Parts: sequence; C-alpha cells; structure tokens
Amino acid sequence: MKLLVSFKICHNLELLREEDIAMKGEMGIDTHFLPNIINCYDESALELALRLRDKTEEFPVELSAFTVGNEQTELTLKGLRALGFTHTIRVKDEHEITNFSPEIVAETMATYIKENPQDCILLGREAPVGNQGVMAQLVAEKIKYPLVGPVIDILAIDQKSITILVSNEGSIQKQTIKLPCVLCVGNAVISKLRVATLRERAGSE
Repeated sequence: MKLLVSFKICHNLELLREEDIAMKGEMGIDTHFLPNIINCYDESALELALRLRDKTEEFPVELSAFTVGNEQTELTLKGLRALGFTHTIRVKDEHEITNFSPEIVAETMATYIKENPQDCILLGREAPVGNQGVMAQLVAEKIKYPLVGPVIDILAIDQKSITILVSNEGSIQKQTIKLPCVLCVGNAVISKLRVATLRERAGSE
C-alpha cells in the first residue's frame, strides 16, 4: 500500500509583527527573516499518514513525502526519513518562483504520481503564500483520482478502500472511499507532527 503526502515549507507568519511589515515589490510582504515551518494542514496530513501506518498490521504501508522548495526543505526531509517515510522527494525551486503558481506545482506532482503510482495522496487544504486552496483539486483532476475532503481523521485502510472522517458544514461523517483517491486534509484531530527520537535519527543516517 503506497501513500504519498505533499507538504510545503512556509514562513511562520504568526511571528510577523506589525512594525516588521515591509512590502517586497509586487509579490507582497517581505518574510525572508521569519523562521520556516511545515504548513499546518500539511503537518496534520503527515502525522495522519504515520498513524495510519502504525495501526495497519495486515500489510505494509509505504510512505512518501513530496515537496517543491529550496535547500531549506532538506532538514525537514531528513526528519521525515527518520520517522519512517521511505521516499522523500524534493523538486528544486531555489528561488521560490512556484509560490504563486499552484498549476505548476500540481503538474509537477501529477507527473511524479503518474510515473510512481500511489494508492492514496494526502494534501493540506491550503498553504501560504499564494495558495488559494486549489492544490488538491488540481492534482486530483490531473491524475483523475476522486477527491474527498476536508478530512479530519483516517480510521483504517485495506487493499481496496480507506475509511475517513469528513467535516461537512459542521457535521462529522464517516465515509469509506475506494482506492485510489486524493484526500484533502482540513482541521484534523491531530495537528502536530511527532518528533523523531535520537535512535530513529541515527538509524536513518
């Protein structure tokens, strides 16, 4: 069983103070001095994938992590390898030119998935900067997988389907979806990614 999670590294905008705001040409606010974090929805998706792997004993679950970004993403990818992600893929974008080009990112991811078929793809609902919440839809359209969301939890998976909880206009619904599919992760019950232990980090090097 193959699961791929897409994530984006972004600046921690919560640390941006009003007095620090400075415009950067036509591309918006200058945020280069802010620390980097994993986009919150993507972080939930990564942890949900790990939890699903941990509780699936009938067959192996192979996890992959996919991102588009510069070298600063390598530290995160190293941490994900330590946590058990078998494949960590970074498409190089050293100058962050894809921040405002979700179509390019979606096409890049779709190309990878077509060459490396996956049973389930998890994407966060949205991410700053320049993402209008369309990435999951774009990827699903390009690879012709059904899209379900916003997902708040993943309960179980078998060889043919995945069982999830979906939040829909204030109500929570349990759904079983045939594979392959794309899951759009929203305000999940798990919002923080676990931290790899020293033993796990040593084993991944």
